[in-house]
Amino acid sequence: MHVMVEGLELTYSVPESLSGRVVPGCLVLVPLRNRTAKGVVVGIGDEEAGIELKEMVSLVYDTPVIDEEGIEATIVADSLAFSKAGTTLSDNLWMPPSPRIETKVEILGECEFSPSEKTLFEKIVQLGDDATLGRLNHALGKSRVTYALRGLVKKGAIRLVEVVSAPLLPKPKLQYEADPDVDSSVNEKAPFCSSMSSLSKASGVSLSKIKKLVLSGKLRLVESAKPGSVPKQEKPGFDVEFFEGLVLEKRVALYADWARGHMASGQSMAIIAPDASLCRAIHKEISKIVDDGVYLATGDGSMANDSRLWDALRSSLPCVVIGMGQALFLPFANLSRVVVDEPASPHYEQDQPGKLRLGALARVRAKVGKCNLSLVGAPSTLEALKEGATPVSLPNRVEVVNMLFQAGAKNQPLVSEGMVSAIKKELEAGRPSVVLIARKGYSNFVYCDECNEVISCPTCKVPLMYSLATGKVSCRFCGYEAKAPSTCPSCGGVSVLFKAGGTERLHLELEERLPQCRILRADANTKNAFANIRSFGLPGDVLVGTTMVLDRADFSNVRLACIASLDGVMSMPVFSASHKAYSLVAILAGKLSSGRVLLQTYMPHHPLIKSLVSSDASTFLMQELEDRKESFYPPFSQVLWWIVTSKEQGEAERWAKSCYETLQELVKDATILPPNATYYHRLKGEYRWDILLKIKDLEGAVPSLWEAMKLCRMKGIKLEVVNPNQ
Repeated sequence: MHVMVEGLELTYSVPESLSGRVVPGCLVLVPLRNRTAKGVVVGIGDEEAGIELKEMVSLVYDTPVIDEEGIEATIVADSLAFSKAGTTLSDNLWMPPSPRIETKVEILGECEFSPSEKTLFEKIVQLGDDATLGRLNHALGKSRVTYALRGLVKKGAIRLVEVVSAPLLPKPKLQYEADPDVDSSVNEKAPFCSSMSSLSKASGVSLSKIKKLVLSGKLRLVESAKPGSVPKQEKPGFDVEFFEGLVLEKRVALYADWARGHMASGQSMAIIAPDASLCRAIHKEISKIVDDGVYLATGDGSMANDSRLWDALRSSLPCVVIGMGQALFLPFANLSRVVVDEPASPHYEQDQPGKLRLGALARVRAKVGKCNLSLVGAPSTLEALKEGATPVSLPNRVEVVNMLFQAGAKNQPLVSEGMVSAIKKELEAGRPSVVLIARKGYSNFVYCDECNEVISCPTCKVPLMYSLATGKVSCRFCGYEAKAPSTCPSCGGVSVLFKAGGTERLHLELEERLPQCRILRADANTKNAFANIRSFGLPGDVLVGTTMVLDRADFSNVRLACIASLDGVMSMPVFSASHKAYSLVAILAGKLSSGRVLLQTYMPHHPLIKSLVSSDASTFLMQELEDRKESFYPPFSQVLWWIVTSKEQGEAERWAKSCYETLQELVKDATILPPNATYYHRLKGEYRWDILLKIKDLEGAVPSLWEAMKLCRMKGIKLEVVNPNQ
């Protein structure tokens, strides 16, 4: 058997005790070096003659935790992410409730014992088949058992065997069953009640009468009938559907309709959301509409939820699962639809070498499983527009404040008079407000007004972030910290300015301007960020945060959402910067059931800002699509970033040129741009050069791209490949 264990694909033999029980997708215990590790069976292979293979130790679960479609999807995802086999599997494998793994003690024979060994051996004989390491430790004490146990094992008197017990499953659901001659109101409500008090309330019959019926045997508790497993059905075939312009309430209603339809026909559905908090919110709302078969798979669910999900999967029952990556690779019965909720969310856009974005992962799973992929969200995506969809208008009004005309514009304040007056109106109406900014800390860069020198990290050569609370400047890449300078390190000047404010500075400015409000802050640097988000919602509350609040805060009573500055997002040196900024505005507008979004900017002439002022986002979107088509960017192509790094600047440039030549030679029908110094040219002491590759059919070019990557690495080139496609 081929087993994926800790990123390695290893081959093991199956012991006779497990013969016929081990199939692809099973979780097994296998020996790895000098210990035992968990692994997933990914294939069946013939044992090579003359090679003695190590045996598996045992099965962890008697049912596969991932099906063959899921295994195939992880292989495709690893190839598209240019990562080693098993990366996607290890990152996204949902684990059922853990079974107990006990070390059992088996007697092999008697020999000469020391006094302590004799005492231990007698206790093992006394326990018989129930002799486990845990019971012996409890009976004799761990220190006594440990020493004597080693002696008995060395002398061959006993051996230790790891045994896996079945995982705990939820107690069966109970319901009342009544005889035909019992009152009709009791008979109708009995199957929906599991206690006498609830049946009494539901039927309108007094509790004393219900008790008499139970005592007489005419009313009894029985186990609820479990629906049977469903046979495999024909796949609907891979297809992509777009549902845009929908706020959360409408999306949940749509998911509930799909859930009822799929489960009635014996099919399953996976819903992928960008954040665990949003997963829980969607699960809560769907569960109000759909009675049973809706589960969470976020990796941090309750034991009851996980147990019921595992029971449904083991029984091949149709179900609806909401989660992130883990929900994509479950052994579903008849998976027919994969849903990506809010596909334009910034939480999906984590570009990391060797990893695929969650949206791209969902597409791979749907394509391998030959089922529908539904992209459902508030903002218009360029992919949908390319397929002929009509741009949807923003669900709420957007007002723009030109910060260039604000008092003290030279010092770039983050709070305008318009924002203050708008928040005061919400305070008078007894409602909370949200203020968003895409930066942490007090200031995102520090520079000298005399010599125009930006104070940078000595290792990464990127601007340092300043925190007023600690009085330090720090690098967000390598963790470098230093005391904030009062004079310029280059010229000794005293005109050191702190620019590009973040959440910390915004918090202080709002406290100064709005002392009557409770200002709460939530970002990755705030210790009590999640507590602040949970407590937010009282009249007059103002929640200041980064994009992390989008899917975690309660917007049900919010009518005003402000974006203190969108300029940083619009100014990023990437082709998708403008559409990312639009998506952020649209998602925030979609969070409000009614109200407005107040947007502050120092870039009033940017095409996006102009379109928002004129309430004509469709013109901006169609122009953005036309620009992408002309430049051959997604959705008209797929792109890869090939990033070459080295501690020596000259070597990094030479390696980048060599990599570029290799790509040109091996990869056909692709547009390959020459090497460029990356935006963050030096990170963690290494110089970085990138090569941008644009291609129509990425999947078809994967073999030649892998060959190019291997050749580059054989030359000693340190190379990372990033797949930023959604």
